[in-house]
Amino acid sequence: MFDIILSRPYRMNISSNGLALYDILWNLSMAKRDAVWTVNISNSWSQQGERLYNLAKWGCEASSESIKSICNDATNACVETLIWSLTTTWRELRDLSTHAIVNILMWHSDLIIPLLDKYHNVNDSYIQERLWCAVYGALLLKQDNEVSQRVAQWTYDNVFCKKCVPEHILVRDYARNVVEYGVYMGLDSKIDKSVLNGPFTDGSLPDDIPSNEEITSKYEREWEAIPENERDVYWVQYDILRSMAPEHGVRAYGDFGRYVFQANLYNFGEDVEMLSNWAIHMIFEEFGYNPTVFVHFDRNNSSRGRSHSKVERIGKKYQWIAMYRIMARMTDRYPNKDWSEEWSDPVRSARNIDPTIYPGREPLKHQSKYVLPTFDIIVPKDDIKWLKSWKNMPKTKNYVLVIDENGVEWVNLFSYSTIIYEPDDDKALVRDLWTFIQAYIVDRANLETVCNELYEIGIQGRSFHENHEIYNVFSREFYWSHVYNETVCDEYYKKIPFSVGHKVHENIIVEPAYLQYTLSTDDDVSTEGGISMLMPNEWLYDGLQLKYSYDDGIWLDNKGDIAILDNFMYSGEHSALLVRKDILLNYLNTTNKVMFWPILTERMIKSKGMGYANHHQNGGWAYMDEQGMIHQKFRCYEPSDFQKKRKRFKTL
Repeated sequence: MFDIILSRPYRMNISSNGLALYDILWNLSMAKRDAVWTVNISNSWSQQGERLYNLAKWGCEASSESIKSICNDATNACVETLIWSLTTTWRELRDLSTHAIVNILMWHSDLIIPLLDKYHNVNDSYIQERLWCAVYGALLLKQDNEVSQRVAQWTYDNVFCKKCVPEHILVRDYARNVVEYGVYMGLDSKIDKSVLNGPFTDGSLPDDIPSNEEITSKYEREWEAIPENERDVYWVQYDILRSMAPEHGVRAYGDFGRYVFQANLYNFGEDVEMLSNWAIHMIFEEFGYNPTVFVHFDRNNSSRGRSHSKVERIGKKYQWIAMYRIMARMTDRYPNKDWSEEWSDPVRSARNIDPTIYPGREPLKHQSKYVLPTFDIIVPKDDIKWLKSWKNMPKTKNYVLVIDENGVEWVNLFSYSTIIYEPDDDKALVRDLWTFIQAYIVDRANLETVCNELYEIGIQGRSFHENHEIYNVFSREFYWSHVYNETVCDEYYKKIPFSVGHKVHENIIVEPAYLQYTLSTDDDVSTEGGISMLMPNEWLYDGLQLKYSYDDGIWLDNKGDIAILDNFMYSGEHSALLVRKDILLNYLNTTNKVMFWPILTERMIKSKGMGYANHHQNGGWAYMDEQGMIHQKFRCYEPSDFQKKRKRFKTL
């Protein structure tokens, strides 16, 4: 029957289209469903897995026009088929299906509430987690006030007010964010935000958590005493025990137990091995994991590593579910714990996909707004003279100001540019000239102090402040969400006391113009590569009254025109964050701010092998005045030959 349904899940006959999966699978336990369904869709070589993969791939890449042209009934059948595919342990399929549901629901948003009503209590957390994730992503991408408010109200009424909040840290996160986004988009009903934050249970631990001795007695056997025909069954059972083992426990730690489970739960202060025993008990006794049923699948997909394997064991699926459930219980147990001093809070560390950006989508193919300045890097011919000729540089104006094909001026807020000359002769030296550009604003009254300090003290070695990459904040959560506000704090990303070298001016605040969004390949395996995207900082987003474009890496002004863009996302060419000069200059002059660039450049000569290399750095400042003119001043950070001789003479 599965083959018939998946051959054409969109057919209009509801007895054999994707809707029929509900009748077959809904009433099964998670373990039974995984035995008859999940193991059959979780491989690319299976016909059922291949058909689901092709459906998910289509859903990810279909245009808005294609999706909107399909009737609601056929669309709903496809979406429900994809929802059932979320049970899979094939990470690529699960991630693709999530993005596909996002893309489809964005253009068929009237399906969201009926689907939530039908599936939000499904007895598989793998489905719950990604369904809520996809709904949240679709709402953020759609940016529709009415739809966002309607879904938020339903979520508040049916999940939080009825106290039907699943014990899963990510499901709670997505449901909470759906409501908060609706409030952000104008929901004016009486929303009690304290209801959204928990705790949702009393945080108590079960009385029947087994001890180490009980786990050993129940699930471990001496290998030599196991009959040959039972060893594979025992192997997949023991796979769970050793994968779940934390460091310094009774078993040698497993990668998942140490680097995932323990890493996520250690800072709560509980006995992690005790929590691991609870998870093991949950997997076998509550979830119903049966090694005899899953022996073939789990033996062929055995991985005890910390990362998401391409296809994971069913036992590994249950390990993830158990961990997310325990994390939810721990946040209930310690609702007031301060995570500000930790590397990440529990929700961000648990996240495993960004539903608002699909890594497989190719960059747009518009003409690049940013082109590297032309520069003859082979003059002078002598390598040492070239290394020292720091005044012979591309014009700074050509780095920070660009004019596009339509005559529109753009200002460069962030770029890292390299010009390389590599001769054909293997014995000749390679020349490398890089320039690092990052923009800040400061009160006009403080500009002179900033420029003087940048010039006199210098920023050699990239010693000036740089905004770090931001992980596990979704690309469309920036500027409004609680996770953004908790992560992207003023003192590290937005309002920085001006400092050069060891000199700090607490009374002078500089504001970076950019943020760096990052999605690693570990967080989304729907494609081979991750994503790095440059984004405007909050003062730009708010000050220029921007909104997201549907296309990633583009922000629009209140007239719907492009105001800021990530040049790589826009064109597939050189990475740079660009803002239209006219609207930027108007903002700066209105607020009495000025934009400046602490610019650093480096020349390097090096052999083609791993041997000789030499480099010189120089830097300084540039700023843009009220009329949009660029002013600059630079110096070389390397001492001249005369300075070196004088220094040697003084040491005699």
